[in-house]
Amino acid sequence: LNNGVWVYSNGKFTPWNGETNEFLIKNQIFSATALKDSLVAFGTIQDGLIITDNDGRLIQHINKNKGLQNNTVLSTFLDKNQNLWLGLDNGLDYLELNSPISILGEGVGLLGATYTSMIYNNNLYVGTNQGLYRASWPIVQNLNNSSIFTRVDRTKGQVWNLDILDGRLYCGHNFGTFIVNG
Repeated sequence: LNNGVWVYSNGKFTPWNGETNEFLIKNQIFSATALKDSLVAFGTIQDGLIITDNDGRLIQHINKNKGLQNNTVLSTFLDKNQNLWLGLDNGLDYLELNSPISILGEGVGLLGATYTSMIYNNNLYVGTNQGLYRASWPIVQNLNNSSIFTRVDRTKGQVWNLDILDGRLYCGHNFGTFIVNG
């Protein structure tokens, strides 16, 4: 609970050297389940769930900001379809690990109702009724709970459409048409 993950080898225990072990110590690891492809899901008391590879590299971090009912993951269970069930303080959550679909919302800095999206120049652009938002693509997971998306300067307002014409990204906005540069 308070000392992270340990490895048992040759008759002795040593601390796991995975990059996520400090996170697990800080947030009180409480449950774990082996997943396919040499991945492990760790439930914590303080900050939801992380999925790592066997070397402790972060694959995914899911917490209340990213869709869980709360951050206390008391149990983890992998069903026969390789989907993950989480026992929380106040109920169950279900993670469809085999789905190519993810939820991106306010917890990662994306505000408003989404109307359009486009991948352009290694960025994911999302147009909402609050403005145009940008994130690096592919999205890189982190443990610091910082926003993945940032609003593009001078795009506050309704974004209706994104389109690429002649290699340039155009934004259909309620204040007119913009060419997006960064």
